[in-house]
Amino acid sequence: MGIKLYSKEVIEEFTSPKSAPSSWNAYKYGYGWEIARKDYMGDFTSSRTYGHSGFTGTQVIFDPEYNLQIIVLTNRQNNGLNEKGEYFSTFNLSREISNVVYESLKRLTVICQYLKIGK
Repeated sequence: MGIKLYSKEVIEEFTSPKSAPSSWNAYKYGYGWEIARKDYMGDFTSSRTYGHSGFTGTQVIFDPEYNLQIIVLTNRQNNGLNEKGEYFSTFNLSREISNVVYESLKRLTVICQYLKIGK
């Protein structure tokens, strides 16, 4: 706890949009990170959100604007293949979890303001 691995400048460099081949689709990418993908990061994330999705159905989401990290660990390979012979996507699950987290934080903020807790 409290150990700094990378400077703010290095994190900014790795998580800011870089050019990518047009065949990669419309999403933005940093160095090893996907940027602001609503399909698994959720509907309420900021434009500064970055994350990574893994083959087994894991997703990590970092939103520096809200100082929020969401990690979804699943193993989609245990469910077998779908009718197309592919593993099921866990993007919908991850997006829904993210949406619930953001909605809960919004409600908590309203409650804290009402009770005059925090800032």
